[in-house]
Amino acid sequence: MKRILLIAGLFITLFSSAQTKTHTQNSIEKSVSDTMVFDLQNATKTTISGNTYLDLPMYIISSGGISSFDFWFQFDEAKMTYDSTIVVVAALDALSNFNANNHNLSNTTSGPDLSYQVPGNTTLLKLRFLLANNNTVVDTSDFSGVNTLFNGNPCNYKFTFGTSGSGAGLVELLSNQVNWGNAFPNPTSDQLQVMVNENASVELFDLSGKVIIEKFNILAESTQSLNLKDQDAGIYLLKVETKKYSVTNFITLVK
Repeated sequence: MKRILLIAGLFITLFSSAQTKTHTQNSIEKSVSDTMVFDLQNATKTTISGNTYLDLPMYIISSGGISSFDFWFQFDEAKMTYDSTIVVVAALDALSNFNANNHNLSNTTSGPDLSYQVPGNTTLLKLRFLLANNNTVVDTSDFSGVNTLFNGNPCNYKFTFGTSGSGAGLVELLSNQVNWGNAFPNPTSDQLQVMVNENASVELFDLSGKVIIEKFNILAESTQSLNLKDQDAGIYLLKVETKKYSVTNFITLVK
């Protein structure tokens, strides 16, 4: 229960950003200078017992300290398989998981408490992938569906170009913020209101990938209420899908 309450505090402003329609009481401006970097440019290959691994460092560019960060994305599974997460700053608590149902690699990281901070621009952890073979070339095009949170708020991200063989210089894959709508309150104890700007469908998943709630044919500029009072406290994934885009974000349920 203590961990759930801690995570709840980190995600309280998840769906509030400068580029979404929000209710005033839930609105918070994100800092455009905060950027999560997946540093393919400095990724390294390691061969262990005949297997070749790629270690992908990640850090955060920020003018402030780091108390928590979260991300999830998909990658080319024909080229690589997620193996493990190596924590570089030992005091950080990193929880990584690959979900075979939605093919997302997700990570939640915090310090021992919310006051713990480390400087920006410091390598925080390395994501280790098992490569298909020693000649596998990994670049920015092998990653998609990226979502990032810094200190509980949506932030920018980029992938720097890797050194694994294609030699095209520095390329950045930048986040594309989608003006989809809003979900509130978050955290919630029973009801979640999902407001959409376009005709949409909504699905709520638990972290195992099981569908908890499905709502289809939600009209543009309307609000759909999701009843969560019979669900267990914890973290859930809310997926909002239209003809143009699909957005997935965390929802925290507290009891």
